[in-house]
Amino acid sequence: MKHIMHTDKNRENKHFIRTKYREYNRSKRYKYRPESEWRTVMKGTDTILEVEDLRTCFYTPGATIPAVDGISFNVGRGKVIGIVGESGCGKSVTGLSIMGLLPGPQGQISGGTIRYWQERKQRAVELTKLGTRQYGTFRGSEIAMIFQEPMTALDPLFPVGKQLDECLRFHNKGLSLVERRSLIRRLLASVGISRDGIYNSYPFELSGGMLQRVLIAMALCGDPKLIIADEPTTALDVTIQAQILLLLKNLQKERGISLLFISHDLGVIAGIADEVIVMYAGRIVEQGTVREIFDTPCHPYTVALMRSRPDLERETDLLEVIPGTVPDLRTMPGGCHFHPRCIHFGKACIDQYPPYCWVSKTHRVSCFFTA
Repeated sequence: MKHIMHTDKNRENKHFIRTKYREYNRSKRYKYRPESEWRTVMKGTDTILEVEDLRTCFYTPGATIPAVDGISFNVGRGKVIGIVGESGCGKSVTGLSIMGLLPGPQGQISGGTIRYWQERKQRAVELTKLGTRQYGTFRGSEIAMIFQEPMTALDPLFPVGKQLDECLRFHNKGLSLVERRSLIRRLLASVGISRDGIYNSYPFELSGGMLQRVLIAMALCGDPKLIIADEPTTALDVTIQAQILLLLKNLQKERGISLLFISHDLGVIAGIADEVIVMYAGRIVEQGTVREIFDTPCHPYTVALMRSRPDLERETDLLEVIPGTVPDLRTMPGGCHFHPRCIHFGKACIDQYPPYCWVSKTHRVSCFFTA
């Protein structure tokens, strides 16, 4: 009897996966969609990006994995928003969802809205409703992304100058080769690369810091208004890391761009962000200004993250650790996802997921203990 039930369940799951794949393939046939489908209205007056109840799933034969589970946040114009959390909490998937770069048909946005304010045309756009080619015109010219690993993000078979030239040809079709080369030199100079011969250098000939600067220059090719930086300093030593952070802060202020900075390093987030989002198991557990999150953290997970940092003012032989491990997204615990690792959990934490409690106008936390 159990074998029959298991077989029926597998059959239903396979049918569900096939349905989702067909829906995905059907949606990708539309290169262009009418403006009436994706034109929308921003809820905020000073926001460039509004993510509301975003849900991103990965549909596999074994299970449906909710990588991002109903998150909502805004990115203000000219602001830096930091997203922090352990590996596997959904930070990078959030960035890929906004960019429309999820690996389909397995990865799909299953719900929610992503509204973007297109300043050049003074209109609000629902990104999830765009056709594939329409979305392609947004990447680079409106929203750009700095990827985590520069060695894998750049093609090792082509010089970095040629790869930058390809970006410029796509976003600036009217420029001649001489004009593009001149613009590439200016872009490289703006990120601190003035060395002769860099145009013809291959990625393997450059250091990690130089490659990261090339990726930043590539992100600036289309003059975007929003940049998503996915752990751009992870593979760099501390000295180069500080230089890249200073470079990003200066570029953000000079160009007036908004920055969504993804990292697992609390020190990096503290040094660059205006607001901080703490994610755990696909959800936002706490959000507030940098001062609120670092001075008065409220969620037990955020408090545990702060305590696990080295503190020069506190003498200790061992750093504090968070007990347990991050839950498997395929078998998520009921109620609050953090309760198996939380020292404050009670019965309510097991029965239902805690709603948001507003500590201040800019500080919210999802925890019964805080409420």
